[in-house]
Amino acid sequence: MWADFAASGEISQYKFRSSTVNGSPALVYTFKNPAVVTPNAWNHVVLVFEYNDNSQFRSKLYLNGVLQESTWTFNGGSGSTEDWANINYDISASDWFCFAGGRGSSPVYNNGIIDDLMVWDGAMTQEDVNQAKAGLDGSNLPENVIAYWDFETDADDEYYFAAKGKKAGAKACSFKTEAGEGEGSGVQTPQNPLYISGCPFIAGTAFQVETLPTWSTKRGVFTESTGTDTEGSTKLSYSKGGDYTVTLKLENSLGSDMKTYPVFKVDGGDGVADEVMGDMRTYTVDGVLFVEFAEEGTYQVAVYNVSGMLVAEKEAAVAAGQNMSITLGAKDVYVVKVMKEGKVVRAIKVLNR
Repeated sequence: MWADFAASGEISQYKFRSSTVNGSPALVYTFKNPAVVTPNAWNHVVLVFEYNDNSQFRSKLYLNGVLQESTWTFNGGSGSTEDWANINYDISASDWFCFAGGRGSSPVYNNGIIDDLMVWDGAMTQEDVNQAKAGLDGSNLPENVIAYWDFETDADDEYYFAAKGKKAGAKACSFKTEAGEGEGSGVQTPQNPLYISGCPFIAGTAFQVETLPTWSTKRGVFTESTGTDTEGSTKLSYSKGGDYTVTLKLENSLGSDMKTYPVFKVDGGDGVADEVMGDMRTYTVDGVLFVEFAEEGTYQVAVYNVSGMLVAEKEAAVAAGQNMSITLGAKDVYVVKVMKEGKVVRAIKVLNR
C-alpha cells in the first residue's frame, strides 16, 4: 500500500497492490475532495482495512477524526467509500509495515514527529477513531487494541520500542534502508531515535516542556528578570526619556509566541512639558497602555478622549523603573496626561487601534 503526498500535505489517492491478479493491478482509492495532512501541525491519521464474509476487501481513511469520502477502481470494477472490492490482500505474520518510507529503490523518510502509534484488532468505528484521537491510557487500553506505542519510554539497545496491549512487546522503530550484500538489495536498519515533546493535546510524562520568557527592547537595559510560563517581572531602565516598545517572547519545545507592548517613559520634572507630542503614536496592545517612570514618586495619570471627557484615571506611588498600566477602552484617539505633585510632566496622544 502506498500514497503520494504533495508539498502542501495534500493526498489525492492511495493504493493497494493485489497479490492475486498477476501482482500488477492496484486497488486505487481516490478522494472526492483531496485529503490534506496539514504541514507543521499535529495530525491524527487512521487507516482502516477489513474483509467481509465473502472475502471482499475495503479500506477507509480518517484525518483528524473525519472520514474521507472516496471512490475506488480495481481490475475493471469500481465503488465508493462503503463498497467492497474483490481483492485478496494477504498479511502474514512475517510481514511488516513501513510508514512514510517510500520504495526501496528511492526511499523517502519521514520529516516529522510521531506522538503515538497503535494497531487495532478489526476495523475501527467512528467511535473508536474519536477515542484514539482523544488519547489512550497505556495502562487501561480498549480490549481490541493489539499494540500501542506511546513512546514514553526509551528505545532498547537495538533502538526498538516495545508495545503495550494484546501483543505486548511487539517492536516498532525508526529505520533507514541501508545497502545489503546483494546487488540492488537493501536492509531496513533501526536508527537511534530523537526525542522531543509530543502533541500538546495528549498527556505524556517522558519529555518535560519548559516555557521560558525573554524580554527585548532597543536602547534599554533589563535587570532583575524572573518568570515562568504564567507570570513574571523585569526591571527596565532607559538612559533618556522618550517613547519605546518592549517585546516579550515565550518559547518552549512546541514553539514560540511574541507580543510587543508600548511604554512611554516620563522623566522627572517640575514644570509643564514644553509641548504636547505632535505625532500620533499607534499602539495596539489589547487596549492597554503602559507608562514607565524614570524617577520614584506619586503620579496621577488621566486619560481623555478627543471630546475632552475623562475616561480613566489612576494614581499610584511608584519606584524608579516601575510602570503603571492604563486600560484605554474603545478604539479611539486619547490624550494621556501625567502629573506629579499636581504639575503636568508629560502629555501624549495615543491611538488605540
